Amino acid sequence: MKIEYLGHSCFRLTRQDGYQIVIDPYDVGSVPGVELIQPLEADAVYCSHEHGDHHAIHLVTLKDEVPDPNVLTHSFLVPHDDAEGTLRGMNLIQVFSMDGVRLAHLGDLGRMLNEEEIAQLKNVDVLCIPCGGYYTIDKEIARQVIDAIQPKVTILMHYRTDTFGFDVLEHLDTIETTFPELQKLEQTSIETPFPEGIFTLQPLQ
Repeated sequence: MKIEYLGHSCFRLTRQDGYQIVIDPYDVGSVPGVELIQPLEADAVYCSHEHGDHHAIHLVTLKDEVPDPNVLTHSFLVPHDDAEGTLRGMNLIQVFSMDGVRLAHLGDLGRMLNEEEIAQLKNVDVLCIPCGGYYTIDKEIARQVIDAIQPKVTILMHYRTDTFGFDVLEHLDTIETTFPELQKLEQTSIETPFPEGIFTLQPLQ
C-alpha cells in the first residue's frame, strides 16, 4: 500500500492492484498555502465531517469501477470539540484495510478518546492524527492518544508550518517539542513495508 499526503488532513491510499481512495479532500482556498492537486482521481472518497476543509468531494473524479465495500472496515462518531459536539458538531473516525494494513484516520478529533474508543483502534497499523489544537486536539492530547493506541506508524496532520496551515494552529516546530522522536520526511509518500515511528510528510503539490 502507498500513502500519499495531499496536505492538511487529506491522504490518498493506493492498493497494490491500483485501487485508490481519498480521505478528507479540502476545498479550493480553504487551507492557506496549500491546494489539492488537480486532476485528482480515486475509486472512492471518504470524509470525516462536512466542513469545507475536509469535504470537497466535488474535487475528486471517481473512476468507473464500483467502490470496494470491504475497504472501510469500521467507523464511529466522536465530538469535533471538547463540549460533546455542541460547538463544532460530530466527527467520523474511519478505519480502512488495504493490502493487509489497517489505517485509522481520526479526522478533526476534538477531545481525548475514552477507553471504549481506544479499544476500537487498538489493532491499527497506521494512525493519521491531528495535533495542531484550536479546531482539534493539541499536541499533548495527540501524544496521549498515540501512547494509548500504540500504532506502528503515526502520521501527524492538521498543523501549521512556515508555508501552509491556519494561523490559529500550532506550528510544527512547537509540536515537535512533544514528539522528540518525530521524523520530518522530505517525501510526499510512504509505501509498504512502512518504517515504524512518528512522521510528517510533505504535501503533494
